Amino acid sequence: MIDGDFGVEADTKFLSTHITYTINLVFKHHLWDNGPYVPFKYKLEEEAQYSTSCVAHLREDGWLMTELYQFTSYQKENKFRIRFVRPSYYSLHRNLVLEGIEFRPVEHEKHQNLKDEYNVDIKPISYSEIEKMSSDHPEITKWLEDRVHSTSNKELFCLLRKGFSINNGEKWFSVDENMKKCHMLPARAILQEEKWTWKSLQESRFDMMAESRDTNSFSIACVIESQLLSPQTTYASYLLYKLPKNHHSVFEGPIEVENIDLKIDFITHKRLIYLITPPHVPIIRPQLDHLSQSPLSTRKIKGHPRLREDGWMELKVWEFPGDFATTISMRTCFKSCDKWNFTGLSVQGIEFRPL
Repeated sequence: MIDGDFGVEADTKFLSTHITYTINLVFKHHLWDNGPYVPFKYKLEEEAQYSTSCVAHLREDGWLMTELYQFTSYQKENKFRIRFVRPSYYSLHRNLVLEGIEFRPVEHEKHQNLKDEYNVDIKPISYSEIEKMSSDHPEITKWLEDRVHSTSNKELFCLLRKGFSINNGEKWFSVDENMKKCHMLPARAILQEEKWTWKSLQESRFDMMAESRDTNSFSIACVIESQLLSPQTTYASYLLYKLPKNHHSVFEGPIEVENIDLKIDFITHKRLIYLITPPHVPIIRPQLDHLSQSPLSTRKIKGHPRLREDGWMELKVWEFPGDFATTISMRTCFKSCDKWNFTGLSVQGIEFRPL
């Protein structure tokens, strides 16, 4: 248990060479019960400037973990001495408990390109597979019945991957590369209409998109239908949005997210996410006195948004299993931590895809 500034020494002698790792601090504190706030700044012993970790993540074992550095192990042993200081607003009586330093191989983003309906890798699919997939939803069957005999498997698969509207434009249905069901709900189905300005946008899959007014918080609520999900599959929900063109640094701060009134026993705690990808964590180059903010490659970072090929940003906000009887309710609240407003934020909807 630590009640002031502190330092740690990280030794890499048990790591594999020529592998890129992250250096992570595992800890607990009481600034916010089960909260992801990071109550310190840090730097290498050789450096003059302190860095600030973007966010901590609550692990399944109840510990918080925050990423400090990224480096590639070129020799069998390195020693990194890291100094931590806590700001004045962090009271000393709120003790910090350290579990230790953890090294993890970097996860890289997997890019799935679907540039046009003929530029995808096609695996064989049969009529029976498509019929089985669509049999539990009459809108899908009706949409496909005029195409399944006159369209090649390749064209049909591309159409299913691209997706199409169902329920008179109230939903967007598609499949992933493994023929797992995906769908999307429009902004009108998930947002409180009186708190948003509604506009038509050509790049949207739906007739209208929502634009935020002067508010520092908003919530999304919807009902998810089991027939639009594949069984024995874990899903995630992704908020699809765009930032105003001249957003400057307004949206750079973290957002507090909380799932409310869930009837299931997972992801009920608060956490921090970002609408803009935060600055990359410092990268330790072969010379320890040289740090860089340039990424080694595109990273897969939990809690960070991703720019899609269709020009929209997406942010994962929830995970849930696809096995439930009929419907499941989802309600998530977003609040800016520094009380800045979401003015100009555009929301197309929320998408549900297998993890």
